[in-house]
Amino acid sequence: MSQLFRLASPEDYEYIEELNLWELSFDKRPVQGVRCEDPVIGAEKYNQGRENLRR
Repeated sequence: MSQLFRLASPEDYEYIEELNLWELSFDKRPVQGVRCEDPVIGAEKYNQGRENLRR
């Protein structure tokens, strides 16, 4: 059975001033793309990692 998972978009990131990084609002796990310097690149890395887990 297939599992549903949410893809990230740059709009899903919040800027954390103390860290000087963007953080994904709906996932706080220590996986690639959750914290990043650029939300566009972070979303790409996060989605790529999620896709690799599905295989």
